[in-house]
Amino acid sequence: MDKDRIIGSAHQAKGAFKEKIGKVTGDAKTQADGTAEKSAGKVRNAIGGVKNAVRRAPRRPRRGVLLASAFNKNWLSQPAERWRIDMDVSYQI
Repeated sequence: MDKDRIIGSAHQAKGAFKEKIGKVTGDAKTQADGTAEKSAGKVRNAIGGVKNAVRRAPRRPRRGVLLASAFNKNWLSQPAERWRIDMDVSYQI
């Protein structure tokens, strides 16, 4: 979990609290401040989510995954030395 997500969640909670206090007391400024802080927390939380997604995304696709999708499962069960792969065409030696 990214620290931006934690900070964003804290700001959301703080903003929601301020917003409720503003509603209870009838103070429009406090209510507006709470709404703004809550929105800023949502944005920061979303930024943290994007950072997490970028960190967890693979840098490049794995070759084995691409080859496995090109051939059927029976091919995967055969010993590797019995097959030769040439430009996505396989044949038995």
